[in-house]
Amino acid sequence: MRLTPAKVNLHLTVGKSRPLDGRHFVQSLLVPFTRVQDCLELTPNPPGTGVTLQLSGRPIPDGDSPETNLACRAVAAYCQAARIPPDW
Repeated sequence: MRLTPAKVNLHLTVGKSRPLDGRHFVQSLLVPFTRVQDCLELTPNPPGTGVTLQLSGRPIPDGDSPETNLACRAVAAYCQAARIPPDW
């Protein structure tokens, strides 16, 4: 289990595109806000049956579905690359 503190973005600058992939350089000033945190728990299921992600913490408006929640999207991308199904 890993506790993940919230972060407040105080400044964000989007720079020029990178020549190799077209993505942009970014500069950001983040400050951890340790009094607010979520708990992420990623558990492997039996072999060949994927992983289970459990999230707890304050709810995020429109952020509780696998399509909109960044942690769920990261697990889905991992599962797709590993060719295992996520277990929501």
